[in-house]
Amino acid sequence: MQIKAVLIDDIALARASLQSDIEEYCPEIELIGQADGVLSGLKLIKSLKPELIFLDIHMADGEGFEILELMEEKSFGIIFTTASEDHAIKAFRHNAIDYLLKPIDPELLKEAVQRFAQKQQKKTKQVKETIALSTLDDLKIVKIKEIVRCESDGNYTTVYEMSGAKTMVSKSLKEFENKLRSHGFYRSHQSHLINLKLVTSYLKSEGGFLKMEDGSEVPVSIRKKAEIQKILAQ
Repeated sequence: MQIKAVLIDDIALARASLQSDIEEYCPEIELIGQADGVLSGLKLIKSLKPELIFLDIHMADGEGFEILELMEEKSFGIIFTTASEDHAIKAFRHNAIDYLLKPIDPELLKEAVQRFAQKQQKKTKQVKETIALSTLDDLKIVKIKEIVRCESDGNYTTVYEMSGAKTMVSKSLKEFENKLRSHGFYRSHQSHLINLKLVTSYLKSEGGFLKMEDGSEVPVSIRKKAEIQKILAQ
């Protein structure tokens, strides 16, 4: 996983040294830009939108903390790189990944980057395990494993959760099928998409009905009957 990062430090030699260490010891980092102060750092972050910043504290035109305080949204990780121990507590109040003292120990640099990479992987996994349901009133984030089934009504789809909650959104069932198929969902009927992990039994009448963990029964179309029995048997 490549991590897009920027380096902000007012001393050119310090930037060159850190860049060299990153290139040698942290191949997962892609340095996409550098800045030499607070104002130039702000512009750089807003322009390039990095995932990670290596940030010095004392610079000619102010402190690195000012960048963080002036940013409305901080959607990046921070690794402080400084010659002073004095601001470590303040740094961690800004949710810093690490606080590295110059001259920077390459092993500590590697550990800090690996810690950030693990955090990013966890966040990515969490995003993949949820789905956003947009209604007229709000945007609801739902865990995919909690969705029992989806039922279509024209261009609208109602999503049913294990908790009993149901949400109607203006998306077709086909869109949900494309999104949820890889998570173990199956189109049992023209109007129904079900979570195979939450099927409790199959009732064999006509096309058949699937009984779900929330107690609901979902029809199976006649042409899907053989296929659904094969899937459940496996």
